[in-house]
Amino acid sequence: MSTDPHGWRVELDRQWDCFLTRYSSPTYPSSLPRSARALWTRTTAGIDGRILVSHPSVPWDQIRTTEGWAGFQHVNMLRGWLTVHPPRSACIPEDDRADLDPFLRVKLLRGAFFTILPSPTSTERKEHIPQWHIGNVYAMSRAPVQLVKLPASPRGNMGEGGTKYEVIICGAYEIRLFGDPSSYKSPYPILDVALSVELEFPSAPLRSLGPLSHGPPTLPLQHSPEHSITPHFVGGKPFGEAIGIGLRSTDSGGWWTVTDVRLSTNSSTNFIILTLLEPIRIAPTQTRIVPFRITLADNEYISEKVTKLVVELTCSPSAHIVRPSEATHVKNVVLSVTIPLDHVCLWTQDNYTPIRATYFFARSMVTAFTLVPPKLPFARPDYDACAGREFECTGNEPILALHGAGVDILSQPWWANSLPRQKHGWIVMSQGRTEWGLDWHGPSAADAFSSVTALSHILFHGPLEWRKWGFNANTRVVLVGHSNGGQGAWYIAARWPDRVCGVIAAAGYIKSQAYVPWSLDRFSHFVDPFLRAVLETSLTPDDNDLFLSNLVGTPILALHGGADDNVPTWHTRELVVVLKTWDRDAEITYYEDSGRPHWYPEIFKSDRVRAFLDRLYSPSPVPPLRRISDGIPASARRQGRFTLTVAVPHESGSMYGWRVCALSTPGLMMRYLESKEPYCLQGTDHHQILPEQNTDPVTLQPRQRLQAILSSTAPLTLLIPSFSLQYELSAALRISYALRLYHSLDAQIISLEELNSLTDVGEGNLVVLGCGRESLVQAWLEQTRSAWRFKDGAWCFSERRKFNGPSLAIMFLQPHPTIPAATSLFLEFTDLNGLERALRLFPIRTGVLSPDWIVVGGRADEVGAAGVEGAGVYARSCHGDWAYNGQVSWFD
Repeated sequence: MSTDPHGWRVELDRQWDCFLTRYSSPTYPSSLPRSARALWTRTTAGIDGRILVSHPSVPWDQIRTTEGWAGFQHVNMLRGWLTVHPPRSACIPEDDRADLDPFLRVKLLRGAFFTILPSPTSTERKEHIPQWHIGNVYAMSRAPVQLVKLPASPRGNMGEGGTKYEVIICGAYEIRLFGDPSSYKSPYPILDVALSVELEFPSAPLRSLGPLSHGPPTLPLQHSPEHSITPHFVGGKPFGEAIGIGLRSTDSGGWWTVTDVRLSTNSSTNFIILTLLEPIRIAPTQTRIVPFRITLADNEYISEKVTKLVVELTCSPSAHIVRPSEATHVKNVVLSVTIPLDHVCLWTQDNYTPIRATYFFARSMVTAFTLVPPKLPFARPDYDACAGREFECTGNEPILALHGAGVDILSQPWWANSLPRQKHGWIVMSQGRTEWGLDWHGPSAADAFSSVTALSHILFHGPLEWRKWGFNANTRVVLVGHSNGGQGAWYIAARWPDRVCGVIAAAGYIKSQAYVPWSLDRFSHFVDPFLRAVLETSLTPDDNDLFLSNLVGTPILALHGGADDNVPTWHTRELVVVLKTWDRDAEITYYEDSGRPHWYPEIFKSDRVRAFLDRLYSPSPVPPLRRISDGIPASARRQGRFTLTVAVPHESGSMYGWRVCALSTPGLMMRYLESKEPYCLQGTDHHQILPEQNTDPVTLQPRQRLQAILSSTAPLTLLIPSFSLQYELSAALRISYALRLYHSLDAQIISLEELNSLTDVGEGNLVVLGCGRESLVQAWLEQTRSAWRFKDGAWCFSERRKFNGPSLAIMFLQPHPTIPAATSLFLEFTDLNGLERALRLFPIRTGVLSPDWIVVGGRADEVGAAGVEGAGVYARSCHGDWAYNGQVSWFD
């Protein structure tokens, strides 16, 4: 029970109903129980909100014998109750209730989705459309505050019983998340979720703020310390220019923009310059990080005695969004925030502290990463000579270390301590956006490479004593990874082979579909095989085994514990065998450490790891590090050829200087064979392949899967028709929350009403939410010769099919209206149930079957992907448009 100081109470019932299902229909048939039917059972939550759900009567051993881990994966639907008790003084006129009702502050750990419903006996329940909120399924540590509006006002029931609401939780038992039951000594799988609910009231109305105000917690914006980011100060200098202050809105209806940042008056820090990168507008209940740059003159240093900075943020209400009744009363407010400063000493050969550095990812997203400095400088690069062009170093290439799932590199020092400090090479530990990120794909891979580039710039622009430790910003790297990071090492090395000079991959899995097979997916019993093939093209870019031809010339050390109960040891063995199939002489060494578990502290500190790194870094007449200038490797020269495998051009780099820029049939995987004959290129399809230095863009190519929306070069923009449309605004806020939670990606919310033209939508990727019927957007689709049109009350695709049935989610990619490198994702729907379906299909996690365009109907609730009514990958027309692709499209 949670009690508010004003007398409000919220009580969460500890009794939960649950049933076992495999995405079953409302009649609850299930293949897991012996009766082939799921029945409601009951469990009791702990006082801490922890809910354990198991089904001992299911013959799990029998299922495991034939189906393995796939047989353990299932879904539980949980039903519980919460009651809100308002104080008797809360009785106010009906028309004023909406803005004054409290929010529910909800934390759902290890659960996929939840919704709050009015009581089944209430009048509101009859017309209510459930709004599904994403859970913190990975239990990540820096989750934003999640505020949920009550579906009905609690003020109508002032009695002792309060107002009752129904809570529905979708809890999926995933092996990646919970593991093999034997790992926690159970004969059956146990779903372990936790739910807590508190009340939070919106800030006071704007008119109560009066003139310029300072400080108290009733301000419409509050500091969110867990989202603030600062670099370490090394010898009095910031190790990175980026600082971020986390803010969240407590205003239920007001929109606020941070317009200025400055230090409070202090003589000891008046030489510090803070510069706001760009104004940051924060929507009601949204959390954003305010980015600003810290600058010190060359001869200025911050004393170790200065352990904090007091920063004042000027916040202005957005005039065009303010409620009319309050417009004349609104004033700026100033929020004072204290930022702690962490000082570390300059590293030496014998002593060091892991360093936290920062940079601006995707133009303005403040991002931190961790570093282990080398023992000795390699050589002082001639920065003046190499500025603006490639500068090649040999022997001090940094190690790019990719952590496993759930590892927080900023608060868990063991990851940095497990890596052997190098003589000349930096160890760069990127976050990959968050503890899980996108499995080191997409924005996670971009963060990894960007962290290396950022370190080069920090050393180059830092004090003179830092510069001798520098390296070229375009350097190759040695990839090291464990578990999910081991998989990421295979992934990154095989997609950008020219950027990698060696790989140490430990306990990595091949791909998600092999980690836990999809053999028991419910939709496989109903889906058209061709539709399944079209949908699975969206997974092809992640299938590491298909791209191993690109690693034939890369030195690799593959490691795995022989008693690993998390990632099966055969995954690494299989990767080795596939690579050896491409070339028996491939430079790969495999070592299986008998009897060792998934993780053991010395896995990267063994003699074999040191010997591998020494071989990579040691100078020799023929440098062991592969470079473009080396040309084709020895193994390829012996064969007279090499094979470059590509699925999505914009998600792949070059190999030996050659890069695939376009595919004539997007959606089909391409392999290109270069013969020893000059310019003799053979492939499985027509293509455009060019030397890396050629600047022909790949940006106009179709992206091939909706997941591309996550790879943005600037903060995303969420576009809705009007701020007065509460369902669309709620949807945008939920997408913004998911982007922040899972990928630490920033997003602004704007409306069509405030745009003069689509040139005002920003430079980042664009999510268009329910705007397709508006004239401005229709004109955009027409001008770009889009395959999609809205006419006669229905969405039409390429004049081939109309979609206007109930509960439809219609999702498709389009080129950005103004930025060639950016992408737009349309989320359209035929009714509010379709809107909720589109939100649940938003590709926030890996393994989502979603090509360039997809239409899903209500039948998907029973048969999964077999409820798709159309899906496909675009082709690129002769005019450069994204057009219908008959080879990789399907209609019901």
